[in-house]
Amino acid sequence: MSFEYCGSESYLSDGVYADWWNWETDAEYEARKQKSQEETYLIEQMKLQWLQFVDKKEYSAQGLLNSMFKNTLEKGAILATRRYCRTESINLKYAEAVYKNSKPADLVLSKLKVFDLFMSVDEIKRLDLIFDELERYREDLTVYFKVYEVQLFIHREMQLKNGVRSHLKMDKQIMREVLSCVRLYFLFRELKKMDLDGFSEFLSRYKRTISDARAFIPRYCLESSAEHNENWSLRYQHTLLHYLPKDMRDFIKKIVDLRFEESKVTIFKEVKDLITNHHLQI
Repeated sequence: MSFEYCGSESYLSDGVYADWWNWETDAEYEARKQKSQEETYLIEQMKLQWLQFVDKKEYSAQGLLNSMFKNTLEKGAILATRRYCRTESINLKYAEAVYKNSKPADLVLSKLKVFDLFMSVDEIKRLDLIFDELERYREDLTVYFKVYEVQLFIHREMQLKNGVRSHLKMDKQIMREVLSCVRLYFLFRELKKMDLDGFSEFLSRYKRTISDARAFIPRYCLESSAEHNENWSLRYQHTLLHYLPKDMRDFIKKIVDLRFEESKVTIFKEVKDLITNHHLQI
């Protein structure tokens, strides 16, 4: 058997090459191993601290799960709103504004003024009123249909000021951004109200409205002869949970799966390895 030496400094043996001069010394390997162990221990301690934080002595197992659920949504909300903005190609400032509970009208006024809309105090009050009404008294509507109601309202205001069918001439890109901001507002408010007790029914209701949306064609499409894209419509049936990082969605799924568990010890054991770095952020 013959062995060919290729003349390379990284040649070790037949078919094996390595940059031996970059190999770790024993001391370097031990230091890296020690650092890894310390980081693992620190993360484990932080997870235990988080579990202690979300638990209270008076909590039942279901109370503990709901506390975990609410804390996960609280930690994930800003991440989800930012991801939504990137997906919708709107400025990230809207995520910050919604997260800080800015009034919905403040999110869209600057864009609507391009159409000379909502320039007076009375007009702004009407805009505030439609948001308030939809949020307080229209729990039967999902976010998709709440946004549709706001769109109809803006179109009516446009026609009152500029004549019949004037809304059909509104810049589509501006209106897309306006409605994306409106949708983000309602999605965030919806997320803040969620709790584990009503979560299953909440998801069931959303599934029913997705079915309704397949047959629904917005009035604007009928009036303007614009093409209605069913897939585009269904895209906006997602809740803000859809925009959470995947590891947080997996954590929520585990909590939902455990909703009938009666042992706190079992819950701690089941969720511990699924606690994300996002949970541990201060």
